[in-house]
Amino acid sequence: MTYFISEQILSFTPAAGGAGVYQEGEDIGQGKPNTLYDGGKGWMSDKFGYNNGANSAAFREKVFQTRNPFNGAGAPMATLEAGVAGLNAGAGGTQAHHIRFRINSGASFTEIDGVIIPSYAYTQHQFTFSSSLLTSASHRFQAYTSQLGSAIETNSDYSAVAYFKLRYPHVMSMAGENLSELLFRVPANGNSAHFSLADWGSNATSHVYDISAHKRYSVSQVGTTLKCNVDAGSERPL
Repeated sequence: MTYFISEQILSFTPAAGGAGVYQEGEDIGQGKPNTLYDGGKGWMSDKFGYNNGANSAAFREKVFQTRNPFNGAGAPMATLEAGVAGLNAGAGGTQAHHIRFRINSGASFTEIDGVIIPSYAYTQHQFTFSSSLLTSASHRFQAYTSQLGSAIETNSDYSAVAYFKLRYPHVMSMAGENLSELLFRVPANGNSAHFSLADWGSNATSHVYDISAHKRYSVSQVGTTLKCNVDAGSERPL
């Protein structure tokens, strides 16, 4: 096995240190929210977009630690998932909000995807992008809305983001990593594979758990390298 999949989730809820706000959803008049649930309700970021009043911004972002990416020949695509909600009526109907996503490459940004959602809708949008964009130990991921280049014709468009989930191929080394910051996922493998993870440190480990397969594997630890054999299967947590 030449890489594993690193998974990290960063949310905007206060409990996760996200300094989020509680979005109240549709305003039915005189500052009163709809008493029924709609997709624009819940703990999320503050609003972003254009023509959206006070406490607004063009984007909201999270900074992911992206140490030790595997981005050479044969590297699979990375995946980003975001929970986003529209916060105003916009143009109404099914095309009220155009939310775009980008990653920083040094001082500049590269747009990697976009989604159009209805008014007050909430969606979990997932897409892939080239892992070759992961070139540093950390990257800024932004959800943003701009009138410039927007695919919809609205005078105002503002939304919020609840969380980002990043999965990317990671080399078989834990150099510089904080084990509490990431989750391991085994890439899909048609045959049993040898798992050899370097720079594990002094963390004494006797077993790893293949949770979805309901299996436990014995490991050997040689110095700071952790080794075991993993059964064939689809991509899954380890």
